[in-house]
Amino acid sequence: QMINSHATILFSTNAVQSSSFWSTNTTVNVESTTNGAWKYVNRSKTIMYLSTIDVTINKTPVSYMFELDGAILKNDLKTSILWENVPWLTEIIPAKLRTLKQNGARILFVANKKSLESNMEAKVIFQHNLKMLVDSLGFCPEVLVSIAGDIYHMPSIGMMIYLRTYCNLSDESCLMIGANMANKKFAINCGIKYCKADSFFT
Repeated sequence: QMINSHATILFSTNAVQSSSFWSTNTTVNVESTTNGAWKYVNRSKTIMYLSTIDVTINKTPVSYMFELDGAILKNDLKTSILWENVPWLTEIIPAKLRTLKQNGARILFVANKKSLESNMEAKVIFQHNLKMLVDSLGFCPEVLVSIAGDIYHMPSIGMMIYLRTYCNLSDESCLMIGANMANKKFAINCGIKYCKADSFFT
């Protein structure tokens, strides 16, 4: 199944608080989309991507792909809950991520969030929580979120196809850090290395 090469800008990280975060409807090609914007990847609006760097220029020697719920954050969270503090799974995680970034690694967060598909309130809350996470880290990782049960929903490989095609991600440089069998199956399906989060962060 082909991945559509068009996207919709949802917000600029320079104006993350804007009420137009979810309502802007400017369709552009992925290759020419402004850096630092949420983009709907396909016309059915089932996946969102955020990056504040130009990922099309140079490949990074090492890329770490973290499953957001369960590997980075506590996996009992609901998308309808506003955070008071970032619910890191363990206290060492943000410092570890900063060190990896400072050493030149590429940091990606991926997540299945089907509850965002038609729930506007949940989308607004997710915006708030994501900004808190970015502020806590001190840098903006790449974030890829599936909001429907289609080819982009892990363990299907749609996310990886998009990252390979439009974001210059190579299988050889990528390590998937996950917390459940779906994450491991995703890594196997994509042909990339896999590590359990509790092993990676010890």
